Amino acid sequence: MVSPMPHKVSLQESKHRAMFEQSPRYDVLLNGQRVGELYFNLTGYVGKLPLPGGRWLQIPEGSLTSYRREIAQINREARADEIHAARLTPYQRLMSEAAPDCDVRHVEAYMRQDCPTLDHLDRESFLALARTAADCVRADPPLAERLAQSMGIAP
Repeated sequence: MVSPMPHKVSLQESKHRAMFEQSPRYDVLLNGQRVGELYFNLTGYVGKLPLPGGRWLQIPEGSLTSYRREIAQINREARADEIHAARLTPYQRLMSEAAPDCDVRHVEAYMRQDCPTLDHLDRESFLALARTAADCVRADPPLAERLAQSMGIAP
């Protein structure tokens, strides 16, 4: 599903350190708010990183560089999701809510095959139709792509 809020993960050296700790701890920040911590274990850093959608990425004990690499990848993917969400129509946002695992273009193509105009549908009917269309998309994705292209729904 498309994330409606920005998602930027970063690290900041923590001011708190236990008495005999040799390596610094790092606060894990999500949009500037502390949500976790990285600490040095026996051979590397340990901690979790927040992913879009409320999930967490647990990385095996590793170097600070490996965590920074993962953070950069998470931020790139989250930014791509934000850009994609900005391009969606209000209808496509609802379709994404009903079928987060399907391409909204494909869902829209099946929906418009049943209802050329979607304005008259209330929210519940719209979401029900979107779920039915998503089942059709899952059944035959190549056909869904051809249908979207034939209706002029561009990627």
